[in-house]
Amino acid sequence: MDFVGTRADTAPNWYVRHGTRDRDTAFTVLVNLDRALAADKQVKDLDYRLAWNQPHAGNYDVPEAMAWIADVVREAGAPPAPLRRG
Repeated sequence: MDFVGTRADTAPNWYVRHGTRDRDTAFTVLVNLDRALAADKQVKDLDYRLAWNQPHAGNYDVPEAMAWIADVVREAGAPPAPLRRG
């Protein structure tokens, strides 16, 4: 979080989940990350949610995460053609 909202480049797309039964990281850490990302003008898409009754381990939202990634990639469109050097 040290670089979010600074002159450093911030990724434009964020998918963040935090389990409400997570014993390793306090909610306040992820809430602060959410607020910092929401305030960063470089962030275009922030999908943040507390995952109800989920522990620290992931894998409870894989289909949802993959669908979000597919949408972001589709919206981004085809990458620009590489520059030819000659």
